Amino acid sequence: MMRSPLFFLTFLLACLLTVSPGWLAAQNDGGEDVEMEVVAEKNKKKKEKKKKGKKPKKEKEGKEKEEVVEQIENPLCDTTRTYMGELCPRYRTGKLVFIDKNFVGINVKRKKKKEIWVNSTDGNKLKFKINWDDNSCYTLTFLKAKKDVRYRAGDQIYCRIRACHPEPENYCDVDMDHHTVIDYVSMYKPLSNKEVKLKMKKERDLLKKQEEAVWKAKQDSIRRANGEEIEPEEKETPEVTEGGDEDEEVAGKKASGDDGDGGKEEEDKAAAKQAKEEEKARKKAEKEAEKKAKEEAKAAKKKAKEKDGDEDSDGG
Repeated sequence: MMRSPLFFLTFLLACLLTVSPGWLAAQNDGGEDVEMEVVAEKNKKKKEKKKKGKKPKKEKEGKEKEEVVEQIENPLCDTTRTYMGELCPRYRTGKLVFIDKNFVGINVKRKKKKEIWVNSTDGNKLKFKINWDDNSCYTLTFLKAKKDVRYRAGDQIYCRIRACHPEPENYCDVDMDHHTVIDYVSMYKPLSNKEVKLKMKKERDLLKKQEEAVWKAKQDSIRRANGEEIEPEEKETPEVTEGGDEDEEVAGKKASGDDGDGGKEEEDKAAAKQAKEEEKARKKAEKEAEKKAKEEAKAAKKKAKEKDGDEDSDGG
């Protein structure tokens, strides 16, 4: 009996359906693991080949790298001498201006580690790294500029502050050594807001002290004229410095007034000065009293004259 093709197809389909799904899943999982291992090995071989045949990256043109420059000791710096060290720290940071014919129109903005020069004539901007040796010596290392300049990257300029001029000048004299060519320049620094406020406060305090001294002198002269006794001013005792036993003894003698012949001479001078001031105040008071008496007599005379004139008019 001949079987139809449809029968064979349905039989094959039934066989496939009777196969265990778990067995199929296990077979499939094992195949995937093997396939993943093969792919991983291929990738690993590719990476090893790339590492062996890897070429160094080319540096992109146009990007300048900062060169590491060895710091050389400043030849202008003299460690055995100080250059007005009290004022020089003022010029370590802030805004400064060159006042020199070779650096006309160059404004400086100085920070702790960087310094920027801005040329107001052509708009060029130069950047430096600054390294301070002490309060008066520093080294500038050129980094870059907006336009072409005579400095190259890494060039060092050795600087030394020779003198710092106090207010109202407010500038310092600087020696700048670049390849043994020394420029003698000056840099001006205007007063900052903090310094202006401090200056105004000092002026106010000084004016207040002067006004108090004038008022006290007037009160003393009035008391002397009235015959009142004036208590002498208490002198401030000097502070004892740490200078050994000898300095403490000298300071103690000065504070107590027991300083031998020198102390007596000072006391005599003070007494003579006080007596002179008292005599001057007394004479001044006498003059004022005499002037007042004259004015009173003059006024009385005038009043009497006016009274006589009124009587004569009544009699007439």
